[in-house]
Amino acid sequence: MFLGWTVDYWPVSDLVEYVNGISEEEIDAAYKDLASRYEMVQGDNTKEHYEHSVRYQLREYLGLKKFMDEKGYTGFTTNFEDLHGLEELPGLAAQLLMRDGYGFGAEGDWKSAGMDRLLKIAADNVAVTAQRNVLLVQVTKQFLVHTCLKLTRQLLQISHGLKFTH
Repeated sequence: MFLGWTVDYWPVSDLVEYVNGISEEEIDAAYKDLASRYEMVQGDNTKEHYEHSVRYQLREYLGLKKFMDEKGYTGFTTNFEDLHGLEELPGLAAQLLMRDGYGFGAEGDWKSAGMDRLLKIAADNVAVTAQRNVLLVQVTKQFLVHTCLKLTRQLLQISHGLKFTH
């Protein structure tokens, strides 16, 4: 039995293969789902620029999700150092993955990604809600006590480690 975190580094070029492998049909379905869940605000962007950016973020979201699911990871980090083949940082992609229960840490902060994932496990991913691209976490003393007790019980039952990618 393994308890703890596995923190691996993968070159961005490995992720780019997954991102580029996402089909337009997959992006169409994800865009339709996103539009049904959230208010889509174009802002000062042209329609073409806005749709391209959102669709590209969805491509990154689907690629990251597939990459992590295939390799057994439940959390990840990003940084500004290297985009090697990516058009932009996965901002919306990271938010959607957090919504889905994956742990996330910015700027390579794997400890935050691990804690984010553990809290989501303990809270059955219900304590975090996405609202207009802002993640809100409602934390009360009672919630923290309940979460710590639940987390302790769950950590004792974990039969495999959490794996993270950087």
